[in-house]
Amino acid sequence: MILALMATGVSCVERQDFDQYQDLEITPTVPASLLYYEVSETAINNLPPGVFGFSEDYNFDAFNEDFIADRVIEGSITYQVVNTTSKSLDIMVTYLDENGIILDSADLSVGPAINEPIVLDDTVEYNQADTQRIIRNISSIRLSVINRGDNASQSTLDDPKIILKSSAEFKIRLK
Repeated sequence: MILALMATGVSCVERQDFDQYQDLEITPTVPASLLYYEVSETAINNLPPGVFGFSEDYNFDAFNEDFIADRVIEGSITYQVVNTTSKSLDIMVTYLDENGIILDSADLSVGPAINEPIVLDDTVEYNQADTQRIIRNISSIRLSVINRGDNASQSTLDDPKIILKSSAEFKIRLK
């Protein structure tokens, strides 16, 4: 009977294969907020029409870790512009390396809000080489705005302003 019990216990045990890790592929998509900018119509009215009225560089070293830069497979950046002003605006978002060399840029144009807010959504997809080049080298983000309207009109909408939001999603190989 003891021999039968031992044989039963041994027959139910399967040899464990701990080499499965070698076959495992994990590629999560990681979101990241990049830029949020908001400016009132009053401030836009202070910009001269038709010329670069505003340009500002922001330090951005969020992706300098080799763990991220070396493992990125692909990525995308999504921009959303909400305009409740009476102005047509051109917005340029430029990604720069530490020497001020342009890595990539996005040009966004939005018309004036007449009776309701104007919302512009734009997504830029990047392949692995471009994503790694930008992430590995980005040091600052330059935001430039051109007022294509006048500098006297006022929107009839409540709290007129322009809002720019951008976010990124990266697919990262963990192993």
